[in-house]
Amino acid sequence: MNKYDYTGAVSPIYIVFKTKNSWHWFLEEFLKLKSTKNNINQLSSGSVRQSLSFDDFASLKTIIPNEEALIEFNSIIESLKKKINQNIKNTEILLNLKKILLPSILSEKIYISETNKT
Repeated sequence: MNKYDYTGAVSPIYIVFKTKNSWHWFLEEFLKLKSTKNNINQLSSGSVRQSLSFDDFASLKTIIPNEEALIEFNSIIESLKKKINQNIKNTEILLNLKKILLPSILSEKIYISETNKT
């Protein structure tokens, strides 16, 4: 899956396709399933470089949700991804603060007093 905002070159052995409408999250999550990965491994061939034919890929079984369920699924996934991204940003901020403050605290340039707030 190309998750990046650019077009790239691929080998001529690949079949490139795009999902219809809002199916990209469903396909991405489907491909992450352990059962899907196991099925792909069983269908793949090649000793040096594993490959999966389009027909074998198309033979993978899944439940196809109706449009209403798909819309709800996408809403949940997008909300979770937004929270994950915000948590990543918050973690980066905290790590940067730690890098800045910890040396000063350890060298006692900054004093942290203990206070009881009840």
